[in-house]
Amino acid sequence: MHCHRNPVWPLDVELTSGMITFKLVQMLVTSGEAVREAARDLLPFVRRDTRESGSTLCELAEAPDHIFELGADVVIELALILIGDEIGYGDAHWAKQIKEKSQRLQPEVTASNSFRKLAKLLPIES
Repeated sequence: MHCHRNPVWPLDVELTSGMITFKLVQMLVTSGEAVREAARDLLPFVRRDTRESGSTLCELAEAPDHIFELGADVVIELALILIGDEIGYGDAHWAKQIKEKSQRLQPEVTASNSFRKLAKLLPIES
């Protein structure tokens, strides 16, 4: 008799590193038509991006247009997780790009709470 075990990955969410978060974002960005399903499975494991380079947020901002068309709300939720409560200097450019691309490719997302939260985090331009 085989013991049926549910696979657990990663074994401990607290041990997820910046590199794992980057890889999860890459998986979401390349998920194509399955972006919503991928987000449901991957988002619980994504953590705030603590790396200074902002490369994870950049990866998300440069996602193909169809990812935004199919799930701009998902992209924004992911961006908010990566940013945390305060936007860093290096992240502002990428966050603005995510906001503008979401608004352009899925205009109805502007009515969402997550879109408004992202907009509030962005610095006011002079």
